[in-house]
Amino acid sequence: MAPSQINEQTTQSGRSTGKGISFSAFAGISSLLAGILLLPLVISVIGPAPYGTWLFLLAVASFLWYLDLGVGTAVVHFLSRARSGDAGSSPDRIVSTALAWAAGAMLAAVAIFLPIALAYSAEGTEYVVPADFETLVLCALALLISMAARPMGSILCGAGYLHVERTTQVVGTAVRVLGTLLACLVWKSVTAVAIAETVALLTPTFLAWI
Repeated sequence: MAPSQINEQTTQSGRSTGKGISFSAFAGISSLLAGILLLPLVISVIGPAPYGTWLFLLAVASFLWYLDLGVGTAVVHFLSRARSGDAGSSPDRIVSTALAWAAGAMLAAVAIFLPIALAYSAEGTEYVVPADFETLVLCALALLISMAARPMGSILCGAGYLHVERTTQVVGTAVRVLGTLLACLVWKSVTAVAIAETVALLTPTFLAWI
């Protein structure tokens, strides 16, 4: 390979790395700022008790997300090896194995979550009406079901599209801001807020899949 070609590839790699780091920083900062700025509005409109009911269910679902035992990190690692020419790392096998593992983790998470939601229903319905509580549970279940597609973001990173994966995170944050504002200013209900936050959390996975 000619020195000019090597220098060109090095430059392109440096630009890609810089773009990925920049998008990562922007995605993290925008998500943090959105959470800080939206919280007072949600609390004032929805109330701490109803929103706390949703946050409890969301926290349980978020904790159960870790049942995949870090398969995303493994996907990034082995896909990176495949891109570097490792003959023992088959991208098709890596992707299919990751999705199968994620599907199993999703089933386990749902099986654990449902009894917890049922046990919490008596307390939760003290702050929201039963129909609203059911909607909150369905939103949390939607997040857990999306675990089956969770490796798609890691697949993007492992394939060298870190900046694209981070862009999906930024889009998710934008959806959260717009959806939460509409939920608080138009519908003014905890279910609307929960649906908005759920859609925002599902957006990066959906875009990564596409």
